[in-house]
Amino acid sequence: MSYNGSGTFVINSTGQPVVTGTVISSSTFNSLTADLGTGLSTAITKDGQTTTTAKIPFAQGLSAAVASNFAAGTVGAPSIYLSTDTTTGLYRIGANNDGFAISGVKLLDLGSALVGVTGALTVSTTLNVTGVATLGNGAILGTPASGTVTNLTGTASININGTVGATTPTTGAFTSGTFSTTLGVTGLLSVGAGGINLTSATGTSYVVSSFTATLTGCTTSPTATFYYTIIGDTVTVEMTSNLVGESNTTACTVTGFPAAICPTNSAQVVLTVRNNAVAAISNGYVTSSGVLILQRDPQGTAFTTSGSKGAFAFCFTYKII
Repeated sequence: MSYNGSGTFVINSTGQPVVTGTVISSSTFNSLTADLGTGLSTAITKDGQTTTTAKIPFAQGLSAAVASNFAAGTVGAPSIYLSTDTTTGLYRIGANNDGFAISGVKLLDLGSALVGVTGALTVSTTLNVTGVATLGNGAILGTPASGTVTNLTGTASININGTVGATTPTTGAFTSGTFSTTLGVTGLLSVGAGGINLTSATGTSYVVSSFTATLTGCTTSPTATFYYTIIGDTVTVEMTSNLVGESNTTACTVTGFPAAICPTNSAQVVLTVRNNAVAAISNGYVTSSGVLILQRDPQGTAFTTSGSKGAFAFCFTYKII
């Protein structure tokens, strides 16, 4: 053996070392050259011809040139891996873009402008986002025990098990949200056309929404936005502006009430109506089919067929059941 096990080359062939007066022998010389050849063959060649047969301990580390010149590898065969896990490790995806694979499947996509994660990302403590976190369509932001959620865009859903303070998102909207306990809002909660539907711990339902109402019995069909709130089986309807038109018949109704606020039986309400430009407090009836029947006066006198008629801005409450 030409090395002693500690990296020291030892010439130990027969006839070595020679002494003065030793007769030149071909066998002695050939043993020496064979021993030298064995030693040189065990060394690592700088031009890359040699394949190492064991791990090499580099006490001083690797130079920058060596450490930065690994092969590109692939997702199924990363160029940098540990032990026998040859399908788990680092590889090159493209220019300024590396990947990390687990069992031949990309887990991390490391680019100059983003870090992509394939699969679920589990954060044991706090995930801090200093920029804008954008959730794409169908994305779910789930189960933070506490914290603040802002700036959601797209048709994202929030599924929150815990108490969350939502601080006035400057952009985006919560298109749907399920809160198992408390939703704390410290800023403005804006409710769009889709409304909001809440259920308390005792099972009481709270709904806030709106719809477009149409006035009939006129030469045109004017419309207005009605807002409503449902608390349990009680409905409150509000119109914030007048809904009037030019009469051409003795009847006057408002249509468009959604099924959710239609009473089982007609519900009587009180509001201010207009007939031929004259205002009066009168009765109306919300029917089970979603029509508000306006009356000129409590006696049910017919409207005139000319002049303006309709309803003034109002707010009334009735029972669904």
